[in-house]
Amino acid sequence: MLSVAMSEAPEVRAASPRARRRGLLWLGRAMLVFISLGVAGGVAEIVMRAIGYSPIYDVYSRPSILWRHDPLLGWHHEPNTTERYVGPRPWPIEFETEISINSLGLRGPEVEPVPEDGKRLLFLGDSVVAGFEVEQDETFVARTGQRLTRNLGYPVQSLNGGVRGYGTDQTYLWYREHGKRLAPDWVVFVHAANDARNNMTLHRMRRPFGKAAFSLDEDGELDLVGAPVRPYPLCSHWAFNASFEPTRHDGWLARGYCWIETHLTDHSALFTWITFRVRENSWLLHRIWYWAVPDGIERVARSFGPGVAHAATESGPTFEDSSYRLTSRLIVALAREVRNGGGRLLIVVRDTELERMDVEAIHAEGARTIWLGVTPQQTRGRPIGFENDGHLNALGHRIASRLLAEAIRSELVQQPAVPDQSAVGEMLDQSS
Repeated sequence: MLSVAMSEAPEVRAASPRARRRGLLWLGRAMLVFISLGVAGGVAEIVMRAIGYSPIYDVYSRPSILWRHDPLLGWHHEPNTTERYVGPRPWPIEFETEISINSLGLRGPEVEPVPEDGKRLLFLGDSVVAGFEVEQDETFVARTGQRLTRNLGYPVQSLNGGVRGYGTDQTYLWYREHGKRLAPDWVVFVHAANDARNNMTLHRMRRPFGKAAFSLDEDGELDLVGAPVRPYPLCSHWAFNASFEPTRHDGWLARGYCWIETHLTDHSALFTWITFRVRENSWLLHRIWYWAVPDGIERVARSFGPGVAHAATESGPTFEDSSYRLTSRLIVALAREVRNGGGRLLIVVRDTELERMDVEAIHAEGARTIWLGVTPQQTRGRPIGFENDGHLNALGHRIASRLLAEAIRSELVQQPAVPDQSAVGEMLDQSS
């Protein structure tokens, strides 16, 4: 037995160096391929820069343009700044506008005192209200004030409190801490379709800043979580689950894709050239740009099995129920702040969104709810939004201002006893 074992041992030892050599050979080949690709990519990058290409964000504006960190809100506009907003990346440029932020962090000119016989109107919301895609005087915020001034016969000062990416929670916090000091007579809050999900989010992948968020305690009361706002890794996604517990919702595939894409967009002219070449293929272009967000990358990641994507997801009726209960409480809190300040709140919200909320509680605080109906006669077959961006174009803002001016006269100026909830439409349903 011993002799047999000893005779077989040299064969085992002899096979081990051969296996190591094969392993080293394959490793060398892999390194050679990696180095070759790196050299080829470096040469291509030099060529692309030599013929005039630049990284994506040297051509287009970042989605977070004009943001600065805020320990309570997560982010807000940098006061006293002016920038050009160019987009939508990476499609052909559809807009290039000048964005001016005043000393209060609002888009538009400095806020002047309201004339003695005038009224102050404050709009709240996200990118739909901010309207960076059109010039300041073309926004429905500016146009609505002008229309009301003509129609009512006294000055109506219209202020733009919209901030790209805001949910209802940030809007409420901003109004509570800052907006109510402006003492608006009327407040119009434009509720976006993604507000409920944003209200459950602490950090969205690829955004430079996270935010605080409200949870609901056992009594259904609001409880602020995550303030002051801490730094989050750029390629991470944190949100509440259905029980309002902060949960991480990204996996290694999502983080890896995000890291690669953000570095390419920040630094690579070659990536810009490739992106421009596939513009004609809308399906592929959308996947290049939108896989690295939680909804997109999670669908891909889940196909690779557990551990690639986080096991906890944001889907399902339980999560949706929690998000809309929270959204209702936030709107009620906003309405109460507006009412206590002597103002009146009008909420622009789609009927399908409103029916998921506590409408009775919202109306009990004196708020009114409407939706803006857009007819074919008003558009005459022309688009009211940008083709690749989706936000309202100048025509969309003009039509929205007409409908809003009518609604404000009906719901806020005349103060009807019964709010109108029957308006329907397909407008103002786009967001950052």
